[in-house]
Amino acid sequence: MQDPVTLCTGQIYERSNILKWFSLGHFTCPTTMPELWDDSITPNKTLFHLTHSWFSQKYLAMKKRSEDVQGRALELLETLKKVKDQARVQALRSLDRSSPPTIRRRNSG
Repeated sequence: MQDPVTLCTGQIYERSNILKWFSLGHFTCPTTMPELWDDSITPNKTLFHLTHSWFSQKYLAMKKRSEDVQGRALELLETLKKVKDQARVQALRSLDRSSPPTIRRRNSG
């Protein structure tokens, strides 16, 4: 909830949703359905702060997890580059070992 409000019945709604309910001509509590004896809505600051705190904690946890994943991905890419380079060197060495020796001729002259 981004903007929780409480009705006289004690029920809590998102402000935009209850205002839409009222704009459609309903003057009852959407949950319990009795007619409202008071059409005022009261901001529910406690619920607002609780939800804001909860979302902030979740956001920070997700951000950290994302950073951890990105860091791990970079580590893996670097490792793959090293392996690729090492594999290339090993392949060249094995080619060098398997090729027949070259005969050097001396220049006689």
